[in-house]
Amino acid sequence: MIVVHEPRNISWIFFAIIGICVLAWFIHTFAPINIFVILLFFVLVFITSFLLLLYLLNNVRRALLVTIGITVFLFLRMLGLHDWWYVILLLGSLASLELLFRKR
Repeated sequence: MIVVHEPRNISWIFFAIIGICVLAWFIHTFAPINIFVILLFFVLVFITSFLLLLYLLNNVRRALLVTIGITVFLFLRMLGLHDWWYVILLLGSLASLELLFRKR
């Protein structure tokens, strides 16, 4: 059985690099003092990491799961939940979602 891989789209890495620059500018410019700034930070992290992982993994489902994991991890850290059990539970949840949505 021959597996044909789709070529990587170069625009994903281009927009990911632009997203990293915008995210760095946003972090440097705005202090996290209101909910709008914090929400926009998480949206920028989500979009930037999704585009970067989409280029690296070349798989939308896995890139979305890892991006959700990164965003939830950062949100938990922001809330002050630093215990290592949260990381284990998050990894277990993402692994079970990967198994649930895997193609058979």
